[in-house]
Amino acid sequence: MDPTPEITERFEQGIREFNSGDFYSSHDTWEDVWMDVRGPERPFFQGMIQVAVGYYHLTCENFAGAEHLLTRGIQKLKAFSPCHRGLDTGDMVRKAAAVVFLLGAPELALPSEWGDARARIDDGSFPAGYIVDLFS
Repeated sequence: MDPTPEITERFEQGIREFNSGDFYSSHDTWEDVWMDVRGPERPFFQGMIQVAVGYYHLTCENFAGAEHLLTRGIQKLKAFSPCHRGLDTGDMVRKAAAVVFLLGAPELALPSEWGDARARIDDGSFPAGYIVDLFS
């Protein structure tokens, strides 16, 4: 992990953008971070970027693009669960997987011990399930 304050600051800026629904900006912010990070964290940031772009596609009603990028992001972020850089990656993966499930990719349905993926989003609606949490 690159512990530099600049990387952490930009990562957290991307979280704020993502949580406000500005998925395109969060993607740009994390892409800048990804370009500066070397080593084993690169797939983490790539997964964050892919999830952000997946949600962006969803807001543009590009459902195939959303499903594709959310799926790729989930696959990368699973390796960093349950928590990485203070982010509840397990929760982020569950929420993104619930959206993918609703988009029609049941092969990503979560293990039964994680609960009903469809119940992770209020009434099956978007964007209620996208907010991610940073641990204090």
